[in-house]
Amino acid sequence: MDVCWVDDLTFICEGCEGYAPSGPWQTEFTVADFEGDINGSIINNGYSHPWYVDSSEKHGGSYGYASRSITHNQESRFDVRLDQLPSRTGTLKFWVKCDSEGYYDKMRIYLNGQNVINTWVTSWGEFSINFTPSHSYVRFDYDKDCCVNRGRDRCWVDDITAVCPGDTYCGAGNAPSSSDDAPNGEGAVNE
Repeated sequence: MDVCWVDDLTFICEGCEGYAPSGPWQTEFTVADFEGDINGSIINNGYSHPWYVDSSEKHGGSYGYASRSITHNQESRFDVRLDQLPSRTGTLKFWVKCDSEGYYDKMRIYLNGQNVINTWVTSWGEFSINFTPSHSYVRFDYDKDCCVNRGRDRCWVDDITAVCPGDTYCGAGNAPSSSDDAPNGEGAVNE
């Protein structure tokens, strides 16, 4: 009788550097939890009031990502480059908290430049955005209006994850594509 065994089967995923698999078939992976190095998916340079890693407010772990303290008619923003994620199709999930003048000062979230979420939640709230290969970035923009200072006048984002559809493992075979709509630059401010 012929017999064959398979032991310690490992899948290799090109382009998944920096993403630790949670099991043999990974359907959700961490994009940024702000606990250590920030990978190339977070773009923060080139903006007047860049976000920074902060320990004063966090959803999980010891750190969250904080907008700058800004004044009237200013904004603080950062981008998540979807073309740098291992999977080009899925759902981006994240947690947001704001401490500002509700309704007037808010976190605006854009998918390829289209405003898809406006929030001023004062306790941590989870949000999600579906993306496809035609989408290149999600922009997080804390926007302050003209008139009133309230609270700390800032927002925080934490625990950004991406969920791949079905049995997708790190998007293997979905090569990142470039787009003229994508923001330029690399890295994030870590203070």
